[in-house]
Amino acid sequence: MSAQITYRVEDVPNVQLIDSTRFVTDPGDIINEADEAALNHRLAVFRDSLQVEIAVVVLPAYDDDAYGSAREFAHELFNTWGIGDRETNRGLLIQLITCDEQREITFETGYGLEGELTDGLCKLIQTRRMIPLMKNGGYGPGLLSGLEEVRKVLTKESTLEAEEADEKAQKIAENDRLIKTIAFIWWALGLAVAVFLLFMECSEARHARSFSEVKQTGQDLNFAVIGAGLLFCQLPVALLYFLLKLIFWRQLRPRVKCDKCGAVGHFKQEKGYPIKRQENYGTLKIYHYVCRDCGRIKAEKVFKQKENWGSGGGGGSSHGRDSSSRSSWSSGSSSSSRGGSWGGGSSGGGGASSRF
Repeated sequence: MSAQITYRVEDVPNVQLIDSTRFVTDPGDIINEADEAALNHRLAVFRDSLQVEIAVVVLPAYDDDAYGSAREFAHELFNTWGIGDRETNRGLLIQLITCDEQREITFETGYGLEGELTDGLCKLIQTRRMIPLMKNGGYGPGLLSGLEEVRKVLTKESTLEAEEADEKAQKIAENDRLIKTIAFIWWALGLAVAVFLLFMECSEARHARSFSEVKQTGQDLNFAVIGAGLLFCQLPVALLYFLLKLIFWRQLRPRVKCDKCGAVGHFKQEKGYPIKRQENYGTLKIYHYVCRDCGRIKAEKVFKQKENWGSGGGGGSSHGRDSSSRSSWSSGSSSSSRGGSWGGGSSGGGGASSRF
């Protein structure tokens, strides 16, 4: 930027004071003559037909030691020149800064235009109509495109907000579809794990030699499924898992064979059991299972070790469970080439600015 001419507000030439048919200030000749002539013609139409005064200012750079931003520069320039009629305040400054470090398009609106040319619309015009052309150096075409959209906004012909609303609705719909797809895949994976666990339980029940082992496995899996459901947002799968356990409860019963009569799965737990005994290092549970066919008793012992949460001696350890449209510009502009002036309007800071 050191090679660029930087401007302060007082340095910017006000071409309107020299020639009333000129509205474009471009001291660096950044846009070509044909585009500047087209802009001046259309801006004259705005003034004569729509009673809107618009100034276009194209500068290589502004003095960033004197101004904190392009918006601050544009606001001061707008009010210094007094763009827009003093009574209606329907003025607009379109300011383009072109150096790489400050490249930015700014709209500054007068009080009277803020209701029609809202900050949001200004931003949309810049991002959707102007910047795509200006990114490749098409400053003149970008300014003309933006001016055409401003005309459509003021004549109620603009479809910009509708386009934006349609795009937002489409993005929301796409996001919804993506979320549903991810949720479906996630829950499908969870269901596959749940089915695998059920298959494992059924297999263990078919080949069981001990009731207590099957029971302990079932309890462990129940806790694991509940924990995973809460931790990994798999509650629907967890509920389905327990529903399937109810449906297939017969297949989950231990198929223990009686070593006396050979009956399979005909044991029941004897009343009064299990019996608990406190041992030095834990609790011993004694189960009795009785064969319904021959009355043989199968005894099983389960020892549950105490959890050692301390660090006591012995080193013990605990193991938890764990657009394009036809232009309608008229030609009602004045042909006078005498010096003119802006109408004395003022801005309260409305508008928008976009870097690109």
